[in-house]
Amino acid sequence: RFLDVNPAGCEQLRRTRDQLLDLRLSDLMAADVANAAAAEQAGSTPEPPSGPFRPELFDATGSLRIERQLLRGDGSWGLFELHGRLLDDGTYVVLTRDRTEHKAAEQERLELMREVMEAQRLESLGLLSGGIAHDFNNLLATISGSVEVCLQRWPSQAEGQERLSRILLATRRASELTRQLLDYVGSGSHEVVDVDLGAMLEEMPLLLEASLGPDVTLRYDLEEGLPAVQGDPGRLRQLVMNLVVNASEAIGARRGSIRLSTSSVQLTQSGVRTPTGVDLEPGRYVTFVVSDDGCGVQPEDVERIFEPFFSTKGTGRGLGLAAVRGIVDTHGGAMRMRTVPGQGTRVQVWLPAVARRRKRYHSGVWNTEWKGEGLVLLVDDEPDVRAVLGELVEALGFSVVTVDGGFAALEQLEARTKDVAVVLLDVTMPVLDGVATWQRIVARWPTLPVVLMSGMAAPEVGELEEGALAPGFLMKPFSLEQLQQALQHATGLVS
Repeated sequence: RFLDVNPAGCEQLRRTRDQLLDLRLSDLMAADVANAAAAEQAGSTPEPPSGPFRPELFDATGSLRIERQLLRGDGSWGLFELHGRLLDDGTYVVLTRDRTEHKAAEQERLELMREVMEAQRLESLGLLSGGIAHDFNNLLATISGSVEVCLQRWPSQAEGQERLSRILLATRRASELTRQLLDYVGSGSHEVVDVDLGAMLEEMPLLLEASLGPDVTLRYDLEEGLPAVQGDPGRLRQLVMNLVVNASEAIGARRGSIRLSTSSVQLTQSGVRTPTGVDLEPGRYVTFVVSDDGCGVQPEDVERIFEPFFSTKGTGRGLGLAAVRGIVDTHGGAMRMRTVPGQGTRVQVWLPAVARRRKRYHSGVWNTEWKGEGLVLLVDDEPDVRAVLGELVEALGFSVVTVDGGFAALEQLEARTKDVAVVLLDVTMPVLDGVATWQRIVARWPTLPVVLMSGMAAPEVGELEEGALAPGFLMKPFSLEQLQQALQHATGLVS
């Protein structure tokens, strides 16, 4: 028990000296849960929590240093560092240091470090996925382009046409997989328009219900008059579909329900973090929530749930939640998941109601019978891609000059600018990439048509100078029809 206490001790423990002199040290200590459970199982009385201050536990110098939770006078618990020293008369003196705030700050630092490490881990996965998708799209561009050339040159061979068409279909399906990978990275190709999320969800019931288990009910709670968000309607539908399908699979064959709700919120100060660990900026957001009463996710799986091909339902089968993470990030939004094993999961997504407008690449109607004329300067660092794209461009009536990099393209333009009708320019190249090359082209020849090409999303090209021509964009792999359309727009024959 306490024999005496100084004013500093009273202040730390938030008690008066008289109150403390009526107490034992064990009255202030948190019970040893493990010790109490073992004693209860054995049917005995648990060892008093003051056990660590038994004289035999002091070291040879008569000192002891431990950390314990102590109950303050206001009912709160604090973490204290206790330095005990055994005195000759059998009593001991204890010096206390309040470590509560320090411990909380340390926990916050560790949590922040964990979040940073998680963001870095996912960023590394994203870089790997993005690199694979880009390289794979270049291979697919070579395959699909070669098939398109064969279909153009030998249209009368029915048996060969059928087989080539199957190859072309397979490459298009493979390109969809790479686009899912790019969605995971947050570099997917997106059409940015104003989207009425409420109206979009009201149009999806049949599509959503077709993906549910036989005994799963889908319920709606949609707020009226939601502000629009800027985004890609197809990717936003995919985001909703993936979340609903995942919720349905969590319920499985038993009876259960999924609730889909929307609302608009005004964030005054964020506290809501994007998938890459950045706080959302204050402002107006549209939020939608998908919640289920399924099996939930085990704590050890929560951190991995958004990895590609990871699944809690057996072998990983796809990019469902990984693509969700990428779509949310690409749209400048945030996502939070709360889950309780055996009780269900709730996923909430925030999307900015007023998003930063991205550069929109020109588009419009086109004439499928159109043939071009003049010279196309084709710039790509991949020899196979240059070869097959050159044949496709020639099939559309143009002549072609091919070069392997940005500086070579600028040299060609200096020599024969008047002959060049269009520049087809790959974005990802060493030394001088496509965007940097385009910036030099538009500074020197502002009205020269340029079509950028990439296996990833359309890049940001910045603000255009007055009178400068905006570039077109093609995402690899693209079809002959898509190339025809882009070149037709670039030459100015279609508004």
